[in-house]
Amino acid sequence: MTVEAAIWMPLLLGFFLLIVDASMILYNKAQVLRVVQDLNRTLSLREDEQINASQATQFMHENLPSLAGKITFPVPTLEPAQSFSGKNFIVTEMVIPSGQLTVIGALNVLPDFNVRIRAVHLDEFE
Repeated sequence: MTVEAAIWMPLLLGFFLLIVDASMILYNKAQVLRVVQDLNRTLSLREDEQINASQATQFMHENLPSLAGKITFPVPTLEPAQSFSGKNFIVTEMVIPSGQLTVIGALNVLPDFNVRIRAVHLDEFE
């Protein structure tokens, strides 16, 4: 091994770990968004408008077992609509610190970096 290789290998390894962590943040964001949209879609097609916190949390835990202990899951809320003949919107918002979505933790140099997830669906039974 040459001196140049000894100097560059830690830098290349660190760069690779940053790429892995950034990729996992985007992957986990997509997974959480998919489950939040499924929860909203399920709620929008139900005849009863209410879903309690335990039902929403159970749905999220069942569909995101790898993140179940890391993040807290929100309860969808109903918001009045501005159009669509007076029907309501079902809105779920989450703000997750990026450190909770990483695998290696190489991106913990940005502690204030948050991932925002928002899903809005039209309530079908209003």
